[in-house]
Formats: sequence, C-alpha cells, structure tokens
Amino acid sequence: MRLGAPDTREAAGRVPRPRTSFVGRERELGSARRLLGCTRLLTLTGPGGSGKTRLSIALAAGVAAEFRDGVRFAPLAAVKDPSLVPASIAQSIGLQDARGQSLLEHMTSYLANRKVLLILDNFEHVLPAGEFVAKLLGASSDLRILVTSRSPLHVSGEQELPVRPCSFRNRPHRYPRRPSPSASPRSYSRPAPQPRCPASLSRARTPRPSRESCDGSTGCRWRSSWRRRG
Repeated sequence: MRLGAPDTREAAGRVPRPRTSFVGRERELGSARRLLGCTRLLTLTGPGGSGKTRLSIALAAGVAAEFRDGVRFAPLAAVKDPSLVPASIAQSIGLQDARGQSLLEHMTSYLANRKVLLILDNFEHVLPAGEFVAKLLGASSDLRILVTSRSPLHVSGEQELPVRPCSFRNRPHRYPRRPSPSASPRSYSRPAPQPRCPASLSRARTPRPSRESCDGSTGCRWRSSWRRRG
C-alpha cells in the first residue's frame, strides 16, 4: 500500500531500485532483519562505500510486507543543514503543507495510526537532527526508522549494526593465464563469474601478523639466513 497522496510527490519517497544483484551479505541482512524486529531505530554504520545503502534497500525489500502502509526512503546526502531534515522527511512521506502546525506535529498526526518503515540515508551530514528523529519516534508508536550513517545518532533506543567493507583479498584470477607456446593444446573457457562481494568475513577477522611478532617465525628466519648467504 502506498503512503500519502496519489500524485507525483510519491516518487520522492520511493525506495530506489538497485541495478545490481545483492550477493554476499546474507549474514548482515539476517542480523539487520532480526534487529529491526525488536527495535524501532536501527542504524547501519560504516565507512563510505561499505554497502550500507545497498543493505538497507535489500532489507526494505525483505520486510516490506510487514509494513501495511509502506516503506519510505529519504535521501539526505545533499542535505547539509540539520534544520532541513524535517522538511526532507515530510517530503518523503508525501507531506508539504503543515497548515499552521509544526512539521513534527503534522508528521506525528499523519503517522499516528500508520505502520511505516522510514529509511534515512546518509545521515552523517546532519547528525544534530538525531534529536528530531527521537521525537518523531516518541510520538509515533508504529513507526520504525532505518538509518544509514558513518556514525551513530547517539539517541535513546538506538540499535547500531556495523557494516564492514567487503574483502577482495585472495580473489581468484578472472581469466586463466595464457599458455606458453611449448605447452600442449588445451581448451580454455571463461570461468563462471565470481560474486563481487564474497562472504569472506571470517578471513577478515583473522589478525594479520605484525613486524614485531615476526621475530621467531619461519619467514623471518628464512630471510635472515638468505641475507647471510648473500
């Protein structure tokens, strides 16, 4: 079900349609879905380019049926003034005329009996507006908010889920190496495409050896003996 008036303002709050498939984030997606079921404010945090927005879109697609009044998307990357966040949120849910009320009163009265998921994307530029988000949640019992930000909002009731960048280390070669002229003829075919975001988080958690811990390792003994022989 769509939220708001059935006119061109609906396009402002629609969840963007991704151009690529969602691969390799099943673990984070499952964690985010469980957390969203038990909290009303979930913030996906991580550095730029870690996939927070893409994860939020995939999460919205998975839980859309649970929100009878729809999912609304408010992009905030272009908003630099925190005082403009309420107007951006109002536009995303299809509200423009406050009719003499404050935007907070106008939105809370509109969302009072509606079950909506509101996505606030790129909130790191307007962190002081977190107080408005907390007030909006406090006045709307059925509203749930999903935030993507490089930093948490630090407001009451917030649940944070860190999103780590994908690891591309130890990826296999996309194409086989060219055979030497002396090699016997062989059939070389293009391998199946590999996921762009392999589920290699377990490898990412493995600590890398430091120079200080390398004094007694085999590699360091080999290097020192090689230097003595040379």
